[in-house]
Amino acid sequence: MKQALLGFLKRACYLLGLVQIYLLIERKLGWKRSVVSLCYHSIPAEAPTDAISMLEGGNCRATLDAQINILSKWLQPIDDSTLLGWLNRKVTLNRDGLLITFDDGYKNNQTVAGPILKNYGVPGLIFIPTDSITSRNLFWWTRLSNVMRHIDPTAWKKLTDHELPDPVLKIIAAEDLTSWASRKRARRQLAIWLDRQDSPEPALTTIESTTSRKHVESTPKQMEVLEWDDLSLMQNDLFCFGSHTHTHPRLTKLTDEAIQDELGTSCQELFQRLKQRPISLAYPAGDFDDRVANCAKTAGFELAFTTLAGIIDRQSDRMQLPRIYLGYSKPHEIYFFLAIINLVKYFPRNLAGRLMKLAR
Repeated sequence: MKQALLGFLKRACYLLGLVQIYLLIERKLGWKRSVVSLCYHSIPAEAPTDAISMLEGGNCRATLDAQINILSKWLQPIDDSTLLGWLNRKVTLNRDGLLITFDDGYKNNQTVAGPILKNYGVPGLIFIPTDSITSRNLFWWTRLSNVMRHIDPTAWKKLTDHELPDPVLKIIAAEDLTSWASRKRARRQLAIWLDRQDSPEPALTTIESTTSRKHVESTPKQMEVLEWDDLSLMQNDLFCFGSHTHTHPRLTKLTDEAIQDELGTSCQELFQRLKQRPISLAYPAGDFDDRVANCAKTAGFELAFTTLAGIIDRQSDRMQLPRIYLGYSKPHEIYFFLAIINLVKYFPRNLAGRLMKLAR
């Protein structure tokens, strides 16, 4: 009920022109600048049709184009070096800033998102997990999706014969996989549980044993990752690159030494391949704490991004910068989002965080 009322409010404010009027007044009279950092992942050319693929892609070509079209008109597109210069008071922004980021280094960031960003003159910052680019190993969540697309319901139920943790067995008992809806629920719940483990491999390997290697190792088009040659070409085409660690682990579960190894290996490979040391890091899965943030700073990163919602101002902790996920937001929702972020910058942080929830 609450979401329905909020949706009605967003559409009504947009259709009445109230949001647009507020944005024009704020642009003319506003005195405080901020930067909005958006987080994207895979950008398939067409909207996914099956339930599993819908979990893998948060946007498609049409929705990204619509979002960037609106956002680039109201915000000033910047890259991470411009953001750093602004935070250091060496760069002035004429409008609130817009930083577009992509996690995981998917091929369609180049083929689908690239032409859109170029059309609007918007830079893109891609956070690269270097091992996946070099080794071509699939991310664990891609392997899980492949299993959930192809596993036979009978083989799924036979997983109860294996030694698996109780949370996994409960998911198996609750879902029969006889429909896409059931497969989607099972995949989502398994991903949440696997993501919290020190290593998802033991349980995932057991689940994979029920499906042919051909199916497990297949790579859906929307999950293909970039190659190093692609990154070299993209450097001259409005793209810059940051680190997403080497193997994409949950950093809070690692020792300080292992964290430094993840960050150091990633930086070294990015520098060797692209001849430029990254200044930015995105924490895998947004997982960080003060210890991880200190390790990132020690490793030489000047900016580090989370998945916490919020706006960036000159008082923001540079090792805990917020990013916002818009999903399939429609034009009237984007305008409402713009109004909210132009409003929250004048509020104390504790109230700003609550208001940001309305924007998503």
